[in-house]
Amino acid sequence: MHITDIIRKAGAEGKPRFSFELLPPLKGDGTQRTFEAIDPLMEFSPIFCSVTYHREDVKYVEKENGLLERHTVRRRPGTVGISAAIMQRYGLTVIPHLICGGQSRYDIEDALIDLDFLGNTKRAGAPRRQSEKENTRSATTRTDTCTRRSWSSRSNG
Repeated sequence: MHITDIIRKAGAEGKPRFSFELLPPLKGDGTQRTFEAIDPLMEFSPIFCSVTYHREDVKYVEKENGLLERHTVRRRPGTVGISAAIMQRYGLTVIPHLICGGQSRYDIEDALIDLDFLGNTKRAGAPRRQSEKENTRSATTRTDTCTRRSWSSRSNG
């Protein structure tokens, strides 16, 4: 289901079309502060929540010999995990953002597979089980689509 479908459905049902976006917690912060931020918003019956995704930062540390050492740091990992926690705690539709920049095709594929598993827990009926080969091919297609959309939005935006 697309965001526009969710918004249209809420409008057709006469529900308010309220949603919110949040950042995953900083590394080591846990979920409590995130839940404390969401709790007061639930009285407005949001139709979905979007969770951002942050690419890594590069930090240079000077060594004793004067040379710089490059470190890659992700300060806000956990988009998939916090999405799962929100879905479980609130029963809310969650739309996680994935960005292709700064990640390999395989990292994105893994995240898409994790998100697909989360989607399977929300289905009313049991999905058809795919073989490992079919599952990988399907996720690779989604990864290619994600990459194409990312690049087309950059060139159009």
